[in-house]
Amino acid sequence: MATEGTKRPVKSFDFRGAWIPSTDPLLVGGKNFSALANLVPGPNGLEGSLGYTKITTSAISATYSRPRSGIQIRPRHAKLSYVLLQAINAAGTASAILQQIGSVAAEDVPNPRDFEATPLHVDAAGAGLGRFHKWPGNHIAYCNGKETLVYAGDEMYPAAFMISDSPMTDALTNPIDYTDAVTNDLQTSGNIASIGNGADTYTKLLCPMSGAPGDAITDYSAAAHGNATKEGTADISAAHAKFGPGSLYTPAVGDGIYYADHADWDAPASNKITYEHHHYLPSITNALARATVEFNDNGGSADTIVVSGDQTALAWLAAGRTIGTTSPANPGPFTIGSVAYNSGTGKTTITLAAAEVLTTGTVTAVVAEALSVMGRYHDAANYWCVYFLSAVGYRLSCMVGGVEKSGYVNANFEAGFNHVVAMGSGSDLFLSVNGNLEAASTGGAVFPALTAPYRTGRTQRGAASWTESPGCYFAEGRISHINRWSADFVPPDTPYRTKALVWVVFTRRPIQSKKYYLATVNSITGAVITGKEWNGVAWSPLTITDTTNGMTVSGGKVSFASTVNSAKPKLLEGKLFYVYQFELSEGSFDVYKVTVDAPIQPVRDLWDGVLRPVVDCRHYVGSTWINDTMNVIEETAEGVTGDAAYVASIGGLTATEYIDIGVSERACAFKITMYERETGKVNTNAAVLTPHYWNGAEYAPPDGQVDLTAATGKTLAQSGYISWTPPAAGQEFQKTAFGNTFWRYRLTFSATLSANVWIDKIEAVPAPRELNLAYTFPFMFQNRPMLCALTSTGEGNRVDYPMTYAPEGWNGDESTAGDGKSPLYIGGDENLTAACELYQRLGSSIYTFGLFLKAYETYILNGSDSG
Repeated sequence: MATEGTKRPVKSFDFRGAWIPSTDPLLVGGKNFSALANLVPGPNGLEGSLGYTKITTSAISATYSRPRSGIQIRPRHAKLSYVLLQAINAAGTASAILQQIGSVAAEDVPNPRDFEATPLHVDAAGAGLGRFHKWPGNHIAYCNGKETLVYAGDEMYPAAFMISDSPMTDALTNPIDYTDAVTNDLQTSGNIASIGNGADTYTKLLCPMSGAPGDAITDYSAAAHGNATKEGTADISAAHAKFGPGSLYTPAVGDGIYYADHADWDAPASNKITYEHHHYLPSITNALARATVEFNDNGGSADTIVVSGDQTALAWLAAGRTIGTTSPANPGPFTIGSVAYNSGTGKTTITLAAAEVLTTGTVTAVVAEALSVMGRYHDAANYWCVYFLSAVGYRLSCMVGGVEKSGYVNANFEAGFNHVVAMGSGSDLFLSVNGNLEAASTGGAVFPALTAPYRTGRTQRGAASWTESPGCYFAEGRISHINRWSADFVPPDTPYRTKALVWVVFTRRPIQSKKYYLATVNSITGAVITGKEWNGVAWSPLTITDTTNGMTVSGGKVSFASTVNSAKPKLLEGKLFYVYQFELSEGSFDVYKVTVDAPIQPVRDLWDGVLRPVVDCRHYVGSTWINDTMNVIEETAEGVTGDAAYVASIGGLTATEYIDIGVSERACAFKITMYERETGKVNTNAAVLTPHYWNGAEYAPPDGQVDLTAATGKTLAQSGYISWTPPAAGQEFQKTAFGNTFWRYRLTFSATLSANVWIDKIEAVPAPRELNLAYTFPFMFQNRPMLCALTSTGEGNRVDYPMTYAPEGWNGDESTAGDGKSPLYIGGDENLTAACELYQRLGSSIYTFGLFLKAYETYILNGSDSG
């Protein structure tokens, strides 16, 4: 227990003192006061506090000048503070929400800052006192007796973020889900989404070098240079795959690949070109310790390098292998002819495979294995290559007209795969290793235009001098007629895509912009971003304002007119959200965080992710109704022999026959699981399925229909979702049939189905509920949003709630709309006036209570679930 002797002593203050201003302060006693001030308990008694501080020195608004209530948001992203304030006009006849935004420390509370001139929201006519409350996810709920709204500032995380190979109509092509990567602040591997077109107009060669043994090394760029020629035993191997199932492996001396000479391997007129590979190092320590090294130029005979000790047991120091040194005069690389140890001198002589041009002399240097990455060779006076000097770094060697233009070493290597880039920009050369971009020129330099093949894994330095790469792996070879980077960057940790890309943003509410935090900006200026929203019927183009300048600027926004009144939820990849798709005209970029701006708007409802069972399912064939309800509630158990008695056997249904499905909630999709354990149980005839809803008079087709059970024009050919945009409120009604009243849907077919079509299971996705209701005040209990005192129906004692942590999950068993659930009704019909959350320690346990207040009554809510 805390006492006076502990760090946190227990002190009691009864606050029963008197104000005695005329007495000497030393004589007023421990309970009385000589001055009025804001007081708080402190370690030494009651202490003065600053109290209230003005956060604006100007009128809050010319129109709405009388504040009534307010709240502050501390955002998670760029902004520091939002202060939201409901204010009324001088006559008290209209009200609005005003907003004060603190973007930098000088504008943050308690420093003064003007409120924005334009109201965040103008209240509906007849609105009463505005009431704010914090909701999960840093959201703010707002009620005024006429409206119920929610807001999270101008940045909140998207619900999901995915990319696709091509623009989307009904489904994504080869989707990749980057949601986890872009909903945090990390810029590490696995927390970055690489977006763009790996095969854009600047890409002249794109070789994924992935696949299975025996596969060709194919160029996927628009130039389509065909297949590379493999040398030696070079082939795809799964032993060390960077991306996909395998990488190019060069197990022995003489192994590599090459593309024959082509103008695309030379820099364009701009002298901007980028060569790159992912290169796997089998070892990074194949080097002799720095010591005395003797170089001997033997004229027309093979030259020699002499080192101390017996080094003949080193596998990498053997005939046919390649070495280099840190001697500026004799860097190499050199091909070894033989290695011999002289016990008399205690030294090892390395005889080179050919006569080189060495500078004779003895120096202190490192001799190490050299492993080739890429390069081109015309003759001994004109070539370039990149190789790894073990334990030292990657070296760019560039010779133009017999003059060395680069011999730069980038030491940012690591074990395993390394991203290696050689880049020419104007009159400068650069070498990047693992995103560390470093200048590599010796004076003005460009990559020379050569008549020479482009090689990977085995490069040439002289007529008979080769640099080998035994034991290495290669992935993602690319040549671009542009500089892909201009500063340090995060290396790509996903493969370059071979098709045009779109990225798809899923949101929990309609939005008006997206903000991109980029790890690597687009290197191509002038790129254009286009976008579309799903409006319930089709993909509608957005008119975009792009302050990212084609993703060349981090922290910019892609903005458009608010879609609050136009966007509709769409079922995509098994998720029901508001969906927007965007495309970049050219280039690529890496994004580590994405946020969206959802304007203040009515509370929304979205599917909780739990599929609902159907409660009635029958198909009409001939003049007979067949009841399939029990057969489609559960999937046929494993091990049970297929039988029509366990499924909905609908084979042979004609265009005048149909399936009727009843559910307890309005639906916007059905998940249909076909019986696919045995062949021949899906539809093989060309036919189109059309869902219908009951409009009170007849079955009518909805907008936005998508049938993912269809394949090549044949519906029910595979398991999948059938989805649609539910009609607006007041256009769909329940229907009584077979003695029960449900929401009913009819599936019709344009042509006769094949003979054996078995549906094993049907589940429903509930349609979003209409929530345009008016409550008196919002509340949050145990991280569960709540709306209290429903004024639009006169139920002043009613409390509604959604799923825990989900301001948009107003359906399912965790909500008051769940099966067997209902709103909470607190006491009698008297209106609720306020609520708060209390924490109480009883013994060794801490309890949370909801305190609900009425004018003359107080109630306590206890419990931890929706049951």
